[in-house]
Amino acid sequence: MRYTALLSLILLSCLSTYSQVEKQLVPSDIRHRTIVTEPVTLPKGYFRSGLILSYSVIDKYFDSKARKRYMTESSWGSSWFYLLSFEYGVSNRFMIDLSVPVMFQRHEYDSKIVVPEANSDVSLNTSLQGKGLGDGYITFKYQLVPESETSVSLTAAIDITIPSGRKNPTDIVSFTEYNLPTGNGYFAAGTTLRARKIQYPYSWSAHAGYEYRFSGSRLINATDASETEFRDGNTLQAGGSFNFHLNEWIALANELSIYHRGKGEIRYATVKTIDPTWAFAYETRLVFQIKQFRMGEAIRVPLKGKDCPADPQYVMLVQYIF
Repeated sequence: MRYTALLSLILLSCLSTYSQVEKQLVPSDIRHRTIVTEPVTLPKGYFRSGLILSYSVIDKYFDSKARKRYMTESSWGSSWFYLLSFEYGVSNRFMIDLSVPVMFQRHEYDSKIVVPEANSDVSLNTSLQGKGLGDGYITFKYQLVPESETSVSLTAAIDITIPSGRKNPTDIVSFTEYNLPTGNGYFAAGTTLRARKIQYPYSWSAHAGYEYRFSGSRLINATDASETEFRDGNTLQAGGSFNFHLNEWIALANELSIYHRGKGEIRYATVKTIDPTWAFAYETRLVFQIKQFRMGEAIRVPLKGKDCPADPQYVMLVQYIF
């Protein structure tokens, strides 16, 4: 009995020592798992669902010379949508993400046309709205290099966009009265590489991605008699972020990113070229988390760009891990 008790004590001591070493090797295993310290992909068998709300006004834009301008005349609009996301960890290194957006858009435009012959002005008021299912997408993420205390993780992602949204305007009465489309009308496929390093309470990440957009067809203008074939430009994105904990439950993320969309074309009887655009933006996110429940807010501010919107975008996030 004395030898048995002594052997049991030694084994328990060894297991306790091994457990402590394991906890020291991976900081994310001994800290509260937030956006700073959570694994890059969901662990095997875990399921996470979420709702993202995005809102922005339509008031300013960057012109072809990268100058910030206000919309002409008395123009104003807003754009907002819900994004439902469903994520599942197939293994500890492989995850699938399905996202389904629901669009709600509104564009309003007031203008005056001077008629010298009649010595009067003619007012033109336009109010356009669109709501419904948007273009969904599915993402496959795999950790090429798992993260540890001494290494940087490297994760590859493949994104497939499905044109599930309505691509053409509906209830068309005139060029100023119709319902806006909720989709773009084409398939797309892209890939992204993301590197991340955790040094609690901080984490750094960098990413770069490319998306190829296939040809599609839709009504380019609401009053067109038939659909026209077109091809949107391929896109290139890159950026980096720095994230840190304010305390055990609140994290702050800061990201700088650049986006470039290449030349596209609209294939009328003669091909019309769609000029390239680019944007440079800053985004800050404040994320609050208690156990499996997460809530966050973000503001994305365009800093510079060409032929693109210049209004800030507000995003709210709610997620839960099962």
